[in-house]
Amino acid sequence: MRLISSGQILKYNFIEDYIYGCELKGGYTGDLSDNTLSGFNMFMSILRGRIYCTFGDKEYMLEQGHFVNIPKLGQLSRIRYSSDFHGFAIMANDKLTSDIFLNKPPFPPSLIEKMRGQGKGNYIPLSFKELKILSEDMNNLIGSLGNKNHHFAKELNYALYYILLIDFASALYEKYGDDSSLDHTDNLSRSNLLFRKFLLLVKEHITREGGVAFYADALFISKQYLAMIVKENVGKPISNFLSGARYEIAAQMLRDAKMSIQQVSDAMNFPDQSTFGKFFKRHSGMSPLQYRKSILKNLLINRGGTNL
Repeated sequence: MRLISSGQILKYNFIEDYIYGCELKGGYTGDLSDNTLSGFNMFMSILRGRIYCTFGDKEYMLEQGHFVNIPKLGQLSRIRYSSDFHGFAIMANDKLTSDIFLNKPPFPPSLIEKMRGQGKGNYIPLSFKELKILSEDMNNLIGSLGNKNHHFAKELNYALYYILLIDFASALYEKYGDDSSLDHTDNLSRSNLLFRKFLLLVKEHITREGGVAFYADALFISKQYLAMIVKENVGKPISNFLSGARYEIAAQMLRDAKMSIQQVSDAMNFPDQSTFGKFFKRHSGMSPLQYRKSILKNLLINRGGTNL
């Protein structure tokens, strides 16, 4: 699988299997049937030209001034750059992005789910100033990835990636506001307003309530109508949304070494530790104990490599 051509690369550094960064210039077409970056999340700033991303049998055009997020690179089947293309790209392992979302996510909850819930590229048009800030963030991160001898290289790369996400979040807030604006939503449709209220309920109750009925009753609507609203907004069934939200909270708790696995299970309102273990393994592919042990081992592993 190739997202880029060696002839495009102006600058390129990476930590293999963890994070890749590059500055690109020029045209290229790549078919991505063998997608080795399926577990990666990509951000791209387009300073000039266009790119065409194909998901399934549908192609999307993204152009100069756009900042692009593709949260599921595994669903990208083809990418094409115009001959005048110039931009920056950062591809981060899902574990790195999830680590930031689990600890201190800079994004409004509704925007996080919109970003995660869709397979195709999500983008926003930015002002020149905003795009320049994000491109500088990406350039700084690419430079840092090449400094293998920095005594705190791991911490520095993490911090610079977080800065990129913070600046992106700031641009999103400027355009779309945040979830505190529920009292000023006269222009929102009823379904959009209900979805925002649903997100606030999830934030407050998800550790104890994972069933659709609870949230539908709290909103005084049917389970079917709530399921339709959630599917329209995040592109996934409501059961998957709630289950995923519970998993993320559980994973965050497991990162706290002071909490036993039994305490996490109790806090998440599972009937017993065995049920919790099966739930967690279904989402992560590993038991809670295996996940806890993997956190320190997998976080910011710095290994060399040669090919994207």
